[in-house]
Amino acid sequence: MNLCCETKALQFTGLPFFAPIYVLTSGGPNDATMVPSYLTYYHFFTTNRVGYAAAISTSELAQAAEAFRIRAQAARGQPG
Repeated sequence: MNLCCETKALQFTGLPFFAPIYVLTSGGPNDATMVPSYLTYYHFFTTNRVGYAAAISTSELAQAAEAFRIRAQAARGQPG
């Protein structure tokens, strides 16, 4: 169950999928494969919207921290 929560958190933020999306599709047709990690890269380096990219990456960090907090509580056997 812990692995499932961690995997879903990483899939939600799209961290493991950045490289294939960047190399193969660059966001895909009509942004079909746009994930938060690629969206951060796109806005920071392509459109120079640094503040927007920082906000996206901060929300990604908060989501990952919450997922790992839940995983740690589950490992200790404490309720969420």
